[in-house]
Formats: sequence, structure tokens, C-alpha cells
Amino acid sequence: MAPIASGWAQSPSDDGAGYVAPAASSADSGSSDDAADGDATAPAPAAPAAAAPAAASDDTAAAAPAGAASSAATASASTGSATELGNLTVTGTALSSADAATALPVTDYSGEDLREQGVTSTEQFLQRVAGNNSSYGAGLSTGTANTGGASFANLRGLGPNKTLILLNGRRLAPNALNGNGSAVDLNTIPFAAIDHVEILRDGASALYGTDAIGGVINFITKKNLDGGNLNLNYSVPTRDGGGNASTVSATFGKGDFAKDGWNVMGTLTYQRQDAVNVNDRGFITPEEITSSNTFPSNYYQGGLDTQNPAASGCGSAFGLLPNASAPDSCRENFAVLGGSQVVQKKNQPSFFGQASYKINDKNKVSLSYLWSRSETYVTSAAAPTSGNISVNPGTPFYPGNGITPAPSAAGFDASQPVTLNYRTVPLGNRVARDVNENHRVVLDFTGRFMDGFHYDTALSYAQSSTEINLQHGFVNQAATIGTDANGNPIYDPNSLQTQINAGNYNPFTTNVSDAQRQTLLNAETTGRLNSAKTRSYIWDGKIDHEIGDWFGSGQSQLALGAQYRHETLTDTVDGYLAARSPSEGFAASHVDEDRDVEGVFGELNVPLLTNLTLDAQARYDNYSDVGDTVNPKVSLRYQPIEQLTLRASYSEGFHAPTLYDLYQPQVSTFTGAALNDPVQCPGGNPVPGANAANACGNQFHQITGGNADLQPEKSKSWSAGFVLQPAKYVSLTADFFAVELSQQIGSLDPTYIFNNYDQYASRFNRDSNGEIVNFSNTNYNNGKTELNGEDVQLNVTVPSDYGTFTLTMNGTYMNKYDTQVAENGPYTQNVSNYALQQNIFRWSHNVTLGWSKGPMALGVVNHYKSGYQDYEGAGHPHVHDYVTWDTYGSYKFDNGLQLTLGSDNVFDADPPYSAQPDAGNAGYDARYASGLGRTVYGRLSYNF
Repeated sequence: MAPIASGWAQSPSDDGAGYVAPAASSADSGSSDDAADGDATAPAPAAPAAAAPAAASDDTAAAAPAGAASSAATASASTGSATELGNLTVTGTALSSADAATALPVTDYSGEDLREQGVTSTEQFLQRVAGNNSSYGAGLSTGTANTGGASFANLRGLGPNKTLILLNGRRLAPNALNGNGSAVDLNTIPFAAIDHVEILRDGASALYGTDAIGGVINFITKKNLDGGNLNLNYSVPTRDGGGNASTVSATFGKGDFAKDGWNVMGTLTYQRQDAVNVNDRGFITPEEITSSNTFPSNYYQGGLDTQNPAASGCGSAFGLLPNASAPDSCRENFAVLGGSQVVQKKNQPSFFGQASYKINDKNKVSLSYLWSRSETYVTSAAAPTSGNISVNPGTPFYPGNGITPAPSAAGFDASQPVTLNYRTVPLGNRVARDVNENHRVVLDFTGRFMDGFHYDTALSYAQSSTEINLQHGFVNQAATIGTDANGNPIYDPNSLQTQINAGNYNPFTTNVSDAQRQTLLNAETTGRLNSAKTRSYIWDGKIDHEIGDWFGSGQSQLALGAQYRHETLTDTVDGYLAARSPSEGFAASHVDEDRDVEGVFGELNVPLLTNLTLDAQARYDNYSDVGDTVNPKVSLRYQPIEQLTLRASYSEGFHAPTLYDLYQPQVSTFTGAALNDPVQCPGGNPVPGANAANACGNQFHQITGGNADLQPEKSKSWSAGFVLQPAKYVSLTADFFAVELSQQIGSLDPTYIFNNYDQYASRFNRDSNGEIVNFSNTNYNNGKTELNGEDVQLNVTVPSDYGTFTLTMNGTYMNKYDTQVAENGPYTQNVSNYALQQNIFRWSHNVTLGWSKGPMALGVVNHYKSGYQDYEGAGHPHVHDYVTWDTYGSYKFDNGLQLTLGSDNVFDADPPYSAQPDAGNAGYDARYASGLGRTVYGRLSYNF
């Protein structure tokens, strides 16, 4: 996965016509991408013309000579002939000339290069970007988290909603599931339609809006395609247990924009991923994933010790383990029940279509439509009751009534009910079908008028909707349908509570009869539990023009623009189903909120000297619900010699709380970690009278969700670096970056709340026995995060009689990532240390060594993430480095066919062990490592 050098040459023509297309890529035989596209974001062109200095780098025209506003040319390792283009849009600038962006750290990745290396989705791509701290996907949507199969970028580790995701320079709708706020699901974007990807590793709030603090990732589709291609990709893990994946895509384009004045193209993709069960991966061990909800059931009464009829050894075929802190009870290793998955079953069709029409020689209109739909089958262990069900005195299964052994706890009161911590194993695992569906329509007008004024304006509509559908294994535990004359609850006749008290179901045995199993089936709950939808209605427009040679060093340029957004959020939880599926932690709710955002922005680019350029940006935003803000950005580009470019920037950001941050329904969920009650079990030692099973090593209920009183987050960002090209085929870039983020929005790590109980005691809700019922962990404005580090990239291309050899490396080194959880409180150091629910890697890199000659190509890719201190209290001090190697080879036949074979993780390395409790399954961290092991793949492509 080699990032390609970026750079463009602007056509001398200033009338919006007369563009020369870049050479067709291997994926687009017979096409001329971006020809006559007056505002297109184009792939890097070929080697420069002889009169222009070569400057291959990862940055937009990074080493072009300063002041050459109309003739700068830069080199690229991706194509092979000189190319001149017209007006272009480059990620990070509002100006239609690429020279304005040369002070920005923009890296360009070729979509075809990525596909050749077996990358078939945007999620896979982001896992290969060193500056991306995590990529949430199928591996995370297991265990303690459910993203509905969505995947998110997280540049700098600042959170998914601090990374702005664009498609052709414009916004997509944020994902509507689980309060992801302004985070866009990467799976929305059909990767088969992508020509290249630009990553701006710099704050861009002054240009794009207030949610671009961590950086911008701009996916740019193929344009002006005349021809097409068919692709089939199939991958298979070499370990048993499934996990096969396939991708089929077809792309077709018609019309040459320059000759015909029109072009239409479309891409249709279907992706399928098969599940892998946790029991098929031996690196996840039983001790890390246990629960107090067991089969047969634990039970307790008030503050007395928890007991279990099987406590004499707790050995069974259902994963029972002895409980050291409560010897008369058991723990359940629910992973052996088959409920946890390393990867989930997923199906996703998608479509992207675009039509462009030349109105006249200076103006064009384009219309694009994006649709995607993913269905993810989320499997989890059999439903826990977690204290929702009791057994009443006088009923057949009450302890001591003969069927169930008498309790041994001192002080047991046979006139009072006992509470169950049960797991409905005979019903099987819970299966939910999560559906994410996305639509986006963009109508764009662009062109020139009067004396060289360039404009670009668009209307767009984006929508993201999600559903959680209960399909199997969800149990109506103790839903009520009213109260009797004495105010006592009347339980649903089919509820498990009713059936236990009626003597129809015994929770204290593993010998479950067919009649009892049918009782569980009668209590099963199915249906659509939760549905949510976000919508964005957007108008944006900008205009730019040269405004004179102020200092005799080149034309200054000015861009002015405006944007209006209307955002809506609806989120509904079915109260009937929520009451009958308490294991999911939902409560009846309905949210219907909206906001208006108005913004104006400007950019001024001034050549101060022939080798020194100043670029200044500013943006004003007004939010109808949280106020307004002004955000500036200034950058400098200095080229003392032809081979060296220096650059620096400063920017300020303002991240408004999203509609989800403010209004997300509050729900009760379990903590991922097993924690000790600071009052009843300090340091893991129960106090006299405490129920050790409930107070020690327990997963407690936490209330999560929105907070309407949130204030905006604020940021300051700095960067400084250089682009060096010491030789024709070598370029090196290095950039220092620093970010300070204050008033951070989010919930806290439950471990931190428990470890600082005196500070957060008011958040805890306790019952009459002093036991924790739940604690509040909704969104709050917390303290600051201060971080800094360096990005490094090397590109080497060596042509020879034996073929062309290439070496690329992109890496990120973090010096500091310190988070202040509470305002004015102490800082927690996060680099190489798992804290506050994540780790920040000291060093990560991707290195690609490639060779090509004629129709053949071979490559080796190395991925590296440095080790770190494990989760606090895990008893496992260090997580090892994560190193994997990929290989690939391809051959292009004369008839348009191309065959690619390869392997990811060719040495079948296990993910490094981690006891983290916050992402997917314990035993490894699904955000940073894959649990699939070695996979082999084949790709067959046909271009026509």
C-alpha cells in the first residue's frame, strides 16, 4: 500500500476548457479520468516536463517552485507521461489552483495500488494508515460493543468524530447507531468506485467546518470513465472456523467529456463476510471472559453471600468456573458457549453513480448518487438476567423446597424471595440483525464567468438510517402488564418470571426438559428494537479569483465561500420490546431533534517572495443550538532551494456537540471490566456484611447517553515540516504536529470513575443494602488532551533494466498524548500505555517494497505497531509489538484480464495478548489487531 506522490500542473488555459487528461490507470483501460473536469480532484500526474523541476513527494505539489502559479509541475511514481490539467480542487484549500495547498501535509493513495494489494474496503484501507489510531469494524462489534458493523476512522487518536470524512470533497451523513455523533461509517463508501484517497494530516476547521480537528480523509471517485471493469476478490483464512470473504464489483462509464460534452458512470458492489467464532481462535482464553450470570443460576438474598447449587466444583459442560471471591457461587465462561465472535457475518451491496454534462465551454453540471446497505448479524452469548428475576417463597424451585438444595448462607430468611443471576443457555445465543442504510445525492454546478472567476456550488442531501432487529435468544424476563389491587406487579404470562414461579421452569438445573425449553421459546422476544435516522440538507458555494501580483512574486488568490446545513436526528426505541429484552439495556424513548448551521469562510494565498508563500484561512460558524465561533488558520511555505520545501501552520478549532452528544437516549449497559465496589469491596476485599459476588469483580450497570448541557470542544493545532528530494527518484517528508483539545466531550472510563470514587460518588445510585444499582456515565465536558508527534514518509523509485523497484514507508511517532480527565485535574499519560479505554502507539509504520516489469508486479508489505503497557490491573504488564507481513503478485494479460494473488499476515501471527475490557473480546484488542490470522486471496479483474 504505497502512498503516491502528489502534484499537478495547471493548464495555461483560463477558460474552463481545453484540459488534457492524465494517462489512464491500469484499472481504467480506455478511460480518461478527470478530462475536462473543471473542478475535479485528480490523481497525481506523471513525470514533469523537461522544463519543470522534478519533485516527487506525498504532498500536493509540495516541491513545486514557489511563485509558479500557472506552470508548476511535479513528479509522481504512479504514471508515466507528462500531463497538464486545468482547475483542480485539492484537499485542504478552497482555491482552484493546486499551488495553494503546497504548505499542507496531504498524502495521496492510489486506489488501484490498494486493490492490487487485496484491499477491498475503506475499513481495510484505514487499518494501513500509520496516523490512524484505530479502525472500528467487525472485530469490535462483538463482546462489549456493538457498532452495527460500522467502521470509523480515528486520526491522531482524538476520536472518530474529530476526523472529517469526505466523498469528492463533500460531507456524508453521520452514522445513526449508538451515539457515534458526527462519525461517518466508512463502509458507506464503495471502494470499487474510488480512484484515489487524500489524507490531510492537519486541522482544517477553518475550511471544512468544526469537526476536522484530527484531519480530513477525502475519498475521490473515478471520473470521466469511458469503458469499464469487472472485479472478483475472494479471501480465505487458513485457520479453521470460516471467515471467508468475497467482493464482486462492476464499473461502467460512457462518454468523453471533452469530445461529447457528457459522461455517465456507475459502480455496483456486493461484499460478503462470513463469521468466525471465538472458540476457533485459541488466543482468547477462558479466564478473561467470565460473568456472574450462570447456568445453572447463581442466587442471592439481600447482602448475603451468593450461592449456586453447582458450587461444589462448578465444573460442567457449560463453562462454569469456581469463584474465588465467593466460594459458594460460580462464574460463567460464556465464550465457550459459542456466543462471541471474532468476525461477524455481514452482507453489503452498494451503488455509486455520477453523470456530468457540459452546459457550455465554461460551465458544467454534475449529479451523483450513493447508496449502500449493510446487514450485520451480531451474535452474543445467551441472555443474562442480571438480577431481573426472583424466586418467591412457596414456589416449587425456591431453595430448600426439596427440588432445589437448601441454602447454606448464615442469616438466610426463607420468607423472602431470592434474586437470580441466570443465563438462558437452553435458548441459545442472542442474534441481532443490524441494518445500516445510506443515501446521498449531490447536484453540483461549477465553471467560470467574467474575467476568470471560478465558482463551485452544490445542493446535497445525505441520510443514514440504522435498525437493531432482535432475531433469536432475547428473553422476556420479567416484563409487567400492570399492578394488582395491592400495587404488586402483574407479570406478562409468558415472562420467565411467571413461568418460574408457576413451576414450569427450573433455573437451578442443567437437565432442561423439552417442555421447559418450549417455555423459554414462549418467552422469546423478536422484532425491531431500535431505529434511528440522521439527515443532512446542505447548500455550499465558493468563488475564487486571482487578485494581483502584490509583491512581484506571483499572483495572489482569494476564495470566498458559504455553507448552510440543516441536520436532523430521530431515534426511537420500542418500549414494548425494550421491556422484554432487558439484556440489551434499552429503555423506551423517542428523540426528534434538529439544528441549523450557517458558515462563511475565506482563503487568501499570497506569494511574499519568489520562494515564500503565505496562506491564510478563516471561518465563521453559527449553530442554532450551541452558539457561534470564528476559527483561523495560517500556513507558510518556503523553498530555499529546488530540492527542499519547508512548511508550517497554525489553526484553531471548535467542535460543537453533535445531536447525538446532546440528545442520545440514556440507556443502561454493563461495564466491560469487572470492577470492585470502592465502598463494599475496596481493593478487592469485601467489608463485613457485603455480598462479595455482587461487590467484588462485578460488571456494574452504567447509564450512558446524551447531555443537553454540553459545551463545545475547542482546539489549537500546530505543524511544521519539510519535503526533501535529494535525488530524482527519492523524496522524504517529515512533519511535526501538536494538538491541544479542551472541554472534551464524552463518557469516562468506568475504571477511572471507580478509582476516583470520592470525586464521582454523587453519580452512584445504591439500594437499601448499599449495593450499586447503577452509576451515571453520560456525556460530560471533561478536561484537556495535549499531544504531539512526527509523521515521516519516504518514497524511492529505482528504474532499471531488471524492472522498476519501489520502496515506500509511512510512519507516525508519538512523543506525547496526555489526557486530563477532569477539568484542572491530573493528566494521564496514554502513549504506550492502555488508559482511558485506549492505547496510543509510540511508533507505527507501513513499509511496502515493490517490483514491476512489463505485465508483472510483486510486493511485500510490513505493518508494525509498537508494544505498550496493558490494561491496569490485568496482571499482564505488557502487550507485545504487533508485526505482520503481506505479500502479493499480479500479472496483466493482453486481453484485459489481470490476476492478483496474495496473502495477508503471511506468517499467521496471533494478535498480541491484551486483557483490555473495552473493545470486542478480551484476549486482544480488536481496534488494533485482526483475529483472523493468515488469509490468502485472489483477485480477477477484467478491463474493457
